[in-house]
Amino acid sequence: MIDCSGISTASQLQKYFDKYGAETYQFSKNQKIAVDTRMNINGAYNLKGFSAYADMPIFKLNPRVSEKDFGIQEAIITINGAGPSIEGIRFDGNDVNQLFERGDGYHNFIKLYKTTGFRADRLYVENSLGDGIRAQFADDTEISRMGVHQCGHDGIYLQESKNVIVSGCVFHIRTNCATRFRACENAQFYNNWVENQIHTGISTGPGLQLENSTTSTTAKDYSIFNNYFKNTDGPGIWAINTYAVSPDAATGLNIYQNTFENCGQGGHYKNVTSTGGICIDGWKAGIYQNLFTGCSSGVTIGPWVSITPAGSGYQVTVKNNMFAHCAAGKQVYSSAGTGIDKTSKVNTKVSCSENWFYENKNDYFGTGETTQINPYLTLNNHLYVIGDKSSVEGRGIGAKDVNNTYESTDVEKVEIRISKILKVRYSDKYPNVLPEGVIIWKRKS
Repeated sequence: MIDCSGISTASQLQKYFDKYGAETYQFSKNQKIAVDTRMNINGAYNLKGFSAYADMPIFKLNPRVSEKDFGIQEAIITINGAGPSIEGIRFDGNDVNQLFERGDGYHNFIKLYKTTGFRADRLYVENSLGDGIRAQFADDTEISRMGVHQCGHDGIYLQESKNVIVSGCVFHIRTNCATRFRACENAQFYNNWVENQIHTGISTGPGLQLENSTTSTTAKDYSIFNNYFKNTDGPGIWAINTYAVSPDAATGLNIYQNTFENCGQGGHYKNVTSTGGICIDGWKAGIYQNLFTGCSSGVTIGPWVSITPAGSGYQVTVKNNMFAHCAAGKQVYSSAGTGIDKTSKVNTKVSCSENWFYENKNDYFGTGETTQINPYLTLNNHLYVIGDKSSVEGRGIGAKDVNNTYESTDVEKVEIRISKILKVRYSDKYPNVLPEGVIIWKRKS
């Protein structure tokens, strides 16, 4: 183990990296490190801080850093190789004292490129102009209990990577989304809190972005479950497949047991085709057991902004969801406030059954379901849940026990290994609720 307690600058830390190589680098409590240069590591480096937020070492970017020192898409730390990890560290991007605008590609904290087995636990990214973690070809990646507050773009961006997990994180989004999966395979996003706390039009994006946006890539086998999405400017989840023509270019997406509260605020983009809890276009997907309350719309099979699929023959199943109090709000498109809507201009088969509605502006995009059931929504430790007076209580609708505290450091660490993931049938876990044969990912105990 390498003692880094005497280090006060990133330049000094890089010299340690160059001297000692792939080792564990231990920092001291509340250690201050001035980031004056980019850093690079390759291999099984472990940067180790502390579990309590107040004790964590702080990497703070120097003020007014030049483009020569930190150019566009040049990260603070670039990581390659197998087995690296970071835990218990804070990064402060010092955004109000920089020369650039947020969201223009400057000052990403971590870049993963051609990595395997990267782990991040209790990593905090604050006041940054760029992404928290930006990754490409980063297989077997796991990011847990990350805190993101006031990033300049995405909290986490994962591209063309296999076996990736984001869990137990708290995202306060500002410019774009909490996490963006682009052309990934076997991806999980669960137990995360995603909230927009800004209501001035500065926040622009969706909560979670799932995309396949080239002709040659594919996206498949995504499980999005037990997350809480709140007050997003765009949709809570935006799933889009664009240039790939094959109907199987984006497939195997399952979105279940999430809660969407007041999503689709539209402070930045008002004149959109649709927004709300989920906007999905160009995917084969299933949407089950989610709770939507106060959103501009619930589930829309169609675009959010003016981006549409190149192919056709898509399929979306919407089953066992609760839609309550969907209202148009600031949105001006004709079907705003609809529980289940369809605006897509491409051929898409939509199957809806056993959904429930309550006090929406509209319930359904055509002749179809209108079953009215009062969910008796109750605030339970900051989450809206189905009340015990409701006839749909006990049916597994919505998120449960999602932490919303930014300093979420009081949970005992649980070691997780992606190699222990296996496939099971969803109906084994929730018998008599979801259709037979839906596949999700589950860990072995």
